[in-house]
Amino acid sequence: MRDPSRGVETVAMLVTRACQLDCVYCRFRRDMPAMDDALLRRCADLALENGSEQAALVFLGGEPLLRLGKVLETMDYASARRDAEFPGKRLSFSVTTNGLLLDDAALDALEARGASIQLSLDGSRQEAQRPLKAAGKAYPSAALDAAFARLVRRKVPFAVHSVISPDGVADLYNDALVYLERGAPQVHFQYRVGVEWPREAGLAYVDAIGRVGAEARRRGLPLDPKELMDSNEPAIVSWSVTVDVDGLAYLGCTVPAMEKILPALKTTNLLGDARRLSLRELTAAAPGAAERALAAHRGDAARERIVASNLAMGEICLNAEASV
Repeated sequence: MRDPSRGVETVAMLVTRACQLDCVYCRFRRDMPAMDDALLRRCADLALENGSEQAALVFLGGEPLLRLGKVLETMDYASARRDAEFPGKRLSFSVTTNGLLLDDAALDALEARGASIQLSLDGSRQEAQRPLKAAGKAYPSAALDAAFARLVRRKVPFAVHSVISPDGVADLYNDALVYLERGAPQVHFQYRVGVEWPREAGLAYVDAIGRVGAEARRRGLPLDPKELMDSNEPAIVSWSVTVDVDGLAYLGCTVPAMEKILPALKTTNLLGDARRLSLRELTAAAPGAAERALAAHRGDAARERIVASNLAMGEICLNAEASV
């Protein structure tokens, strides 16, 4: 887990819990109201007031582009306040999207604000892992292909973000090369949290990612090997702050991904109310999260194994990253 003395520069926010897809690893309530304007601005304030030379805002969902107007308003608010009160502070924006609403108008607006895009695609496992919520409709593969091609054509900074399940490790290498060959400037992998990872699958996961980096270098592809996977590990207790639609802030990927899979994490990873507390005050609750997560699941053998294996995956990834 990262050293808390380094501070936290990034605030991620669940703009909305609504989404057009029903991904197998997103098991959470969809009926909560979206973030209101005051909370969106508060998330921007938390990042700007972090005491660091840089700040980053990450817009998540659900699908954040369902509320594109509010995303843009928040970016504009953050930029204006940075210019007025924090001159010289580096400010960045990132949007994680399923791509279904990534048309030219959306890209015009996001590109004008310097936002980077994390395009959520799962390669050959796309339809299995990211099924449509509306049953009986044809999968929007053409729309996703068009969004990908649009990003490449316009040279917008983006990365393909793929969630990898233990049984999908075998496909990781080939899927990544397909995206790189099609023009993606970066691929980024996240192992699926909330499922048990056998150690051999974890080692195969980082080995496949290493081979992607090596092949990209061999081909002269402009890929940053240090961006192939997260540095904030273990993911389920990572030193990152995510603010939910109700203003409560949590460590790592507690919300939305773990809400129903490992519900005890909503207690052990709770940092506090982002409407009232500073980023420093919120992250003061972070130390000991791994121990709390394990303790909260003792007596539930299946969930305890999941937590233990996810913590072990974090160590495997950190060790692999250190060798890059």
